[in-house]
Amino acid sequence: MTVSDRRIHFIMETHSEQIAYRYRLEVSQEPVRARMCGFGDKDRRPIDPPPVVRLIVTSTDGTPVSESSIDHSMMIVHAGLWSEDCTEERSLVINPSTIPTQSAGPSSTVMSLNTPSSTRNLMGHCTSSAYVLNDHSGQQGIYFIFQDLSVRTEGTFTLKFSFCNVKELMVQSLNGFTSTRGSVAAEVYSAPFKVYSAKKFPGMTDK
Repeated sequence: MTVSDRRIHFIMETHSEQIAYRYRLEVSQEPVRARMCGFGDKDRRPIDPPPVVRLIVTSTDGTPVSESSIDHSMMIVHAGLWSEDCTEERSLVINPSTIPTQSAGPSSTVMSLNTPSSTRNLMGHCTSSAYVLNDHSGQQGIYFIFQDLSVRTEGTFTLKFSFCNVKELMVQSLNGFTSTRGSVAAEVYSAPFKVYSAKKFPGMTDK
């Protein structure tokens, strides 16, 4: 399987009020680069430009469904940080301040026995609600905007976007459906983007 194959979304049919929908995600605005924010909480640098994801809804026969006829009030998309080739999650990273170090002094052999702890590598609001907006051509669509995501560490990454309609999950739960495998109805990966150190960061994009 190639990287491009792994980036392709999957589609799941769901039923809401006797209407069958098929969901598909596409990345309308790809992330390009970012300056790493490190392990402090004061110097947050968002991914640039802000990633934007669009939801495409069709009937089971492929007919487009109008956004005005869909209840999008409980639709969400979650963003996770993944490796450049989309094979490994990168949402957690070891906090360097928790790595055991030798006690001060040239003759000391005392080491800290504390286990290094992990912390979030992807910072900010990782979940976005749905917005019905018009694109540059005036066409209406359902969009999810991630305007304040930041990455702590340097490297090349992708973002994995996962769509869920919470209302449909609630209906399924009331009907006795409890499997979590049906919670994600569509997924898509972004194009790879690069996170730079402060010294190497080339600046913001023009978008």
